Amino acid sequence: GDAGSWRKVLSMAGFGNAGIPPTVQGNIDSRIETEVHLAGQCIDFEVWEDYAATRPYVESTPHVEAAVVIVRNRQALAKDTVKQITTSSSSYYQKGKWTEVLPSSETDMQLLFRDLAQVLIDTGSSRQISPASCSKEVACLAAFLDERICVPRDMGTMSAACIKLVAQELQKTVE
Repeated sequence: GDAGSWRKVLSMAGFGNAGIPPTVQGNIDSRIETEVHLAGQCIDFEVWEDYAATRPYVESTPHVEAAVVIVRNRQALAKDTVKQITTSSSSYYQKGKWTEVLPSSETDMQLLFRDLAQVLIDTGSSRQISPASCSKEVACLAAFLDERICVPRDMGTMSAACIKLVAQELQKTVE
């Protein structure tokens, strides 16, 4: 897995302080900035083109691949997201920031996933993120998904990195 996946796994182990000493927890939290930097470095369009050229089932860019994974799994993703943001025992619910913005309806959540997929497709085509055209809900969903995705369980490193970078850029517009 990538650095973000390991951070997520390690911070969820155990109880109370997530099963690790508070000094280590602070170190793990500070890794988020490093993860964004590493995500930017791991996206290599030439490598992706070579990889996709011999695999007809792989999309043209890692951004489009991430979008396809989201659309393909939108029903399960919507169900899981609603569950995570509405269940009081969930760590995502306890953070509060998700419940304030994201809808509690699976149907509405599926529409947001579709909108996020469109942002990823547009970003993959232009190789530039255009946050001005995104809603606060889409930005929040991208951030939630970035926190929830694990590599390689959910998708490959480059596609997950695309979501991380889009999420970071979109968050700048809503803060």
